[in-house]
Amino acid sequence: MLKTVFNIDLKSINIDSLKKETAVYEKLRRLVRSICALRSDNRNLLSNTELSLIFETGLILPPETALEYLTPVYEAMKKINDKDQVQGIRAMIYGGKNIPSAIADIIEGKGIIIAEDDSCTGRRAFDMSLNAESDYIFYEMLDSYSYRPLMPCMRPVNERYELLYKLLRNYGIETVIFYKDDRCSASIDDIDYLRIRMMRDGIDPLVIDNRNYNDVVSGYLNNI
Repeated sequence: MLKTVFNIDLKSINIDSLKKETAVYEKLRRLVRSICALRSDNRNLLSNTELSLIFETGLILPPETALEYLTPVYEAMKKINDKDQVQGIRAMIYGGKNIPSAIADIIEGKGIIIAEDDSCTGRRAFDMSLNAESDYIFYEMLDSYSYRPLMPCMRPVNERYELLYKLLRNYGIETVIFYKDDRCSASIDDIDYLRIRMMRDGIDPLVIDNRNYNDVVSGYLNNI
């Protein structure tokens, strides 16, 4: 691919330089995942709107700059030891390009805990994990890109089901909320496939959009 697309010979790449650059991105990904983990234990630390700003910072800014902004946030969060004692249904919310954070906050306000999200601008973008010290960094990358679910638009839906959705029960996910984004036709096409697979797996699927989410979520909670 490197030769065909960029006319770069693999052997000409400086491995030490690649390892150094990879280490910065890996540090950023670990930091974002750590912030998510703390927020998962205590939803009062960050709203979904604030969490979306964390993701946006990590995705848009150069990693060195993003680390400068996000490290103090993580350090401040670590100092707050109390955990959210609210019990509720643990859910993953699915979207295409992005999931409106205001809608996610309203859903959590109704008692559904959004423990995971699956969109092109959320947690999944930081799911990669590499050993930046490896002398075989190319194989590290190949392995990660082969076996990580990645974002909705980057892998066929049947493969993403096997790599992510099939395993949701292992993470205590009881419900998947599918957000239909009119701006992302590819993700809408995937919803029907995933919705059926979730029902077969014993996980409740909810399909919402920016107009009916309140009624759908309230109706679901009233019926369980």
